[in-house]
Amino acid sequence: MNDGLFPGPSGEKNRDPMKRAQELSKRELPRKFYKDVSVKKSDSGYAILLDGKGVKTPARHQLIVCSDQIANVLVEEWKSQSEFIDPATMPVTRMINSTLDGVEKARSAMCKEIGRFVGTDMLFYRASDPKRLVERQKKIWGPVVSWIEGLFEIHVVLIEGIVHQEQDLLFLEKVEQYANSLSDFRLAGLHVLVTLMGSSVLGLAIAEQFLSADSAWEIAHLDEDWNSELWGSDEDATERRNKRTLEMRAAALLLKFGH
Repeated sequence: MNDGLFPGPSGEKNRDPMKRAQELSKRELPRKFYKDVSVKKSDSGYAILLDGKGVKTPARHQLIVCSDQIANVLVEEWKSQSEFIDPATMPVTRMINSTLDGVEKARSAMCKEIGRFVGTDMLFYRASDPKRLVERQKKIWGPVVSWIEGLFEIHVVLIEGIVHQEQDLLFLEKVEQYANSLSDFRLAGLHVLVTLMGSSVLGLAIAEQFLSADSAWEIAHLDEDWNSELWGSDEDATERRNKRTLEMRAAALLLKFGH
């Protein structure tokens, strides 16, 4: 008997419904249609080829990147696909597609958003207690704040608690101008990093190589790690963070090599 919910042989309806849903979802993915993945260098950049033919983005742009470092990662992502092509396992490809298809038109809005983010930057909002958390924030966040003050020759207003206080508008303008000076690829990487970490300062620290991407990522999760130490880690939260870590590293790759 087939109950219509889990089609298949009679015994299949008793299978784990979550697992069944995952299998059905995977069937909707496109099947892998190629055998060989390669890179072709030209004056316009590094094109990704599948069985010798160029790949196109969803908006029909050629999948061409500006550096061999990014191209090599794209090749590995396409090579790693098995029976189906799963975009969830291809963070750099997805980010490149978004960059080629949308950053040029969205550049002004993205730069403004990065500038606005620094007005409420996570690193500027400090705990008032407990003492150990206050000291940890001061020790770990303090040097990064001092660095950004020196970079833009501004003074940061530190806030105890969550009540918003304005930062110097010139600071926001300088950050926006910095973002606008970047190439499309680097801007895309910075924008994703700022969004993921809730901090323009940490994104800029990666851009200027003051911090490695992994170090900045750890700093961004100081409060979350503090709570985990007190109350234990949550399995779902850990899985989400692991997925976001892949996105972070993809964005950091664009920021570093997207000249």
